[in-house]
Amino acid sequence: FIRPDDLTSEPAPRALLDTLTGDSIARVMGSTLAVLNRSSTMGDNVTFFDLRGGAPRYSCQLGLVTPDELAVSGRRPYANAHDVIAIDPHRLYVARWNLPSLAVVDLTRNGVTATLDLSRFRGTAPLPYPDSFARVNGEVWVTLQRLDDLRAPTQPGLIVRIDPATAPVRDTITLPRANPIGAMQRRPGADELWVSAVGSFTVEGDGGLVRVSTGGEVLGEALDERAAGGNIDAFAFLDADRVVLRVTGLLDASNSVRETRFVMFDVRTRESIAWYTSSTWSPAPPLVLDGKVFLGDPGDGIERQGAGVRVLGLTGERLRASNITTGPGMWPYDLAVVP
Repeated sequence: FIRPDDLTSEPAPRALLDTLTGDSIARVMGSTLAVLNRSSTMGDNVTFFDLRGGAPRYSCQLGLVTPDELAVSGRRPYANAHDVIAIDPHRLYVARWNLPSLAVVDLTRNGVTATLDLSRFRGTAPLPYPDSFARVNGEVWVTLQRLDDLRAPTQPGLIVRIDPATAPVRDTITLPRANPIGAMQRRPGADELWVSAVGSFTVEGDGGLVRVSTGGEVLGEALDERAAGGNIDAFAFLDADRVVLRVTGLLDASNSVRETRFVMFDVRTRESIAWYTSSTWSPAPPLVLDGKVFLGDPGDGIERQGAGVRVLGLTGERLRASNITTGPGMWPYDLAVVP
């Protein structure tokens, strides 16, 4: 937890809880910070922090499977949560990548009290693989990766539109590309969302940024990944026409990523400018806040030398000579804005 307000000083990172794992993602919902703790051996739960009054304060941790799911499996299933969204003041949906349904977490009853089955939408995949939520015109939209092949998927991704008041699925939207990944982002000043669909991380040219209207119509592609020179697996809008892309290199035979580039792309002029390149995988998506762009720098080598949060202006200039450190041997995995 850092406060990067004063760019001339060195913000001191503060650990929120030492039982969170490295494979965790953070989501802010009003006055609550929810951290999806995704390790099968160290919790596999959602951890809540109260954001009222200064730094986040630990509230509780809740499991992400039902008693019935525990009884059927004979052991604790690995939920592998990918996203969470509030559907009313007391209930949340959690996208569980390793299970065929969304979990409904009731905060008044401290646990998962129901599930919303998505298995009928999996197509030829073994699971629907829900990945990301968005709130659109009173509905909750969730992307399904529908990975028919984990390494080289070809089945088109899907967006499922849910009425959170009564929980039925209202409609679905079939995407023109496979493997939608990361947050759906609303384009500033427009009634459309963009979603990145990477296809296979071993292939360049089978993915891109897909535009979907808030009414549910696929509007085409904003950018093919061939133009970006790699897999676009995260992005953030600078304004209506400019986006910062996280462009991930192709996986090698050992399933490793050897390069990550952060690129500014102008939709209007079709100009691309490389802002920063890392020689390894950078998991944190770009974050735009108050006229600044925050990028996760994974650092170099086994010791992660230089790792931290890189702060840029809206035209790519560095606003700090050095990164905001995240601690010895640590590197940013996810970035979220805490009000």
